[in-house]
Amino acid sequence: MANAKVLSPEGRFRWMKVFTAEPDMNGKMVKSGTLLIPKTSSLKPLQDAWDTAAKEEFQGKIPGSLRKLVGGQKPILKDGDEHYSTRDEDKQEMYEAYQGCWVLACSCDENAPLRILGPDSTDVYDPAEIYDGAYGQFVINFSCYQSKPRPAGPGKPGYPGGPMCSVSLLGVRKTRDGEPIETGGSGVRMTDEDMERFFGAGAGSTRDGLDDL
Repeated sequence: MANAKVLSPEGRFRWMKVFTAEPDMNGKMVKSGTLLIPKTSSLKPLQDAWDTAAKEEFQGKIPGSLRKLVGGQKPILKDGDEHYSTRDEDKQEMYEAYQGCWVLACSCDENAPLRILGPDSTDVYDPAEIYDGAYGQFVINFSCYQSKPRPAGPGKPGYPGGPMCSVSLLGVRKTRDGEPIETGGSGVRMTDEDMERFFGAGAGSTRDGLDDL
């Protein structure tokens, strides 16, 4: 497995659950968050880190079947101006706050050393400081690997295995306050099933922290 750590561009926080772990749709306890990155921001640091991890794992070549950073099958960054389902019968408008943004959703294991910093780079312990609508950055880790085949089981399809790339949340840095995003807002609230279909499988655990910040 090859890994590459990177600091994201600044964006707005959304659905931040980084102080207390909650179960994902598979019942695994995770800490998670979403970052709304303006499309005017450069994605080069993210793309470079993604390419580095992929090329290191796959002998300098990026498999065509691998997840993409943007676009393609289940991209890591979703388009906030598009519907979150590609099936016509499931299409629903994205939230108004997502418009003009790339949507980065990631998580980490409940026991991961997730560090949360404030604008002055000191640790934040008050959940009220990391609210939906505040501005900040994520430290994330791209992991590329060759997944193993999985035989079919009762009620579960088999999986042939292949190149994979996942993203894990390593840390959160609040950069400044912003206009709060109301939970209700416009658009339809995503269920856990919607989130899984839209963003793909949740990220795995990580051992890295924010020691270099």
